[in-house]
Amino acid sequence: MRSGHVDPDTLKIIFVNLHTLKGAARTLKFKNLSDRFHVLETRYSEILKKQLNPDQVELEADMKEAEDLFHRYLKINCDTLGRGEDLSKVTIDRRFLEDSFRLLRFIETGVVLPDSLRDIIRENSDQLTNHIFMSLASMLQDLSGQAEKIAKDLGKSPPQISIQTDDIFITHDQDVLLRNCLIHILRNSLDHGIENRVQRLDAGKPEEGAIYIEATEKSGTITIQLRDDGRGLNITALRDRGLRRGMIQSGSTADEIAELIFSHGFSTAQKVSQISGRGVGMNAVRQYLEQNRGQVSLKLEPPAIEDQEFYQFSIVLSIPAQFIDLTALQDCVS
Repeated sequence: MRSGHVDPDTLKIIFVNLHTLKGAARTLKFKNLSDRFHVLETRYSEILKKQLNPDQVELEADMKEAEDLFHRYLKINCDTLGRGEDLSKVTIDRRFLEDSFRLLRFIETGVVLPDSLRDIIRENSDQLTNHIFMSLASMLQDLSGQAEKIAKDLGKSPPQISIQTDDIFITHDQDVLLRNCLIHILRNSLDHGIENRVQRLDAGKPEEGAIYIEATEKSGTITIQLRDDGRGLNITALRDRGLRRGMIQSGSTADEIAELIFSHGFSTAQKVSQISGRGVGMNAVRQYLEQNRGQVSLKLEPPAIEDQEFYQFSIVLSIPAQFIDLTALQDCVS
């Protein structure tokens, strides 16, 4: 930005990151911070939509104000709440610990050792597992708590969240990636998918919405599938807006129309709120995953009737497991 030239792709990246930061701040109840990010997000949205020439001095001042506000929260966390540095502990590079764990596992499984030494190595690697890797199930349970807060902000009953998962451990980087993606998806589900109390009762549904999450690990890939019992995806509204914007053809299939939710700035929401409505969330999810060799897709359920307006669907995320790469370790040892 200071170079004197701001290209549209850079602005789009900043815009997407602001949207993510706003959602995280709102989930943590950092109202001042989420409000500031919302103002910035709105400003970047106008610049992108209207292709305006950004005022670099103004944008830098806005960013500086947001950064100063963040550091005020950080100071409160460290000084007031006493969550500062613990001198009884030392800092070790996470990558070093992960590499050490992989080396121990390689030695345990790929080298002939006395049983006593193998037991020691197994015990040490198990301890490292607990310290440096995260349980996917625990992370999903944590996100369930955040989903309850989002539902409360929307004036909806907390959803019933069902989680089924294999015994999967993930790295810190994978934890950050999946949290960023899944919170976007849960926010969309609660805002656009699951109806409010009156609508659900009128439709003969329980007052509380239901969200189902299933995670598996197979052939070196972690797959997470999410669905809810809400109204479904409004294929009719997506088709109408897609045709107006020239993004689909009149003969496009329901699957092709559904793909529009991954387009930047595409939304069928009637208004923009601090929760959603800008058409950024699912586009950001796809970008984050593809940058980390992951994928996201939408799986439509067959329609119950012809010319159905709303389709039930699942969102499917996949990332490489990359927990233990014995081939890479073999090359390293060799």
